Amino acid sequence: MTTKRGSVEFDGTAVTIRPPRGLGSILSGKSEMSVPLRAIRYIEFSPAVAMKNGYFRINTGQPPLAGTPMRPAFMEAIKDAHAIIFTGRESAQFVQLKNAIEEALGHVR
Repeated sequence: MTTKRGSVEFDGTAVTIRPPRGLGSILSGKSEMSVPLRAIRYIEFSPAVAMKNGYFRINTGQPPLAGTPMRPAFMEAIKDAHAIIFTGRESAQFVQLKNAIEEALGHVR
């Protein structure tokens, strides 16, 4: 699935996150990464609500994102190579992606 902030794919064995093309890639400081299913501990997920974007993050052992009242966690996710930001319109697709990965993780463990 593709958003303004990049794209994410799950092929059943790995999750690939790609930054947006062009200037967006340079500004985000991210590069394409593919994480095998066996390396994923869990999915961090924050839904998009009202005027706040949500985020989807692959956790491979790094500390979870911790926001503050002045700087919500999704602001940290913008520059995190393991994360992708999404809007309310894209939320349902990310819930489906999260569920598919979590189901696959249950079969791997």
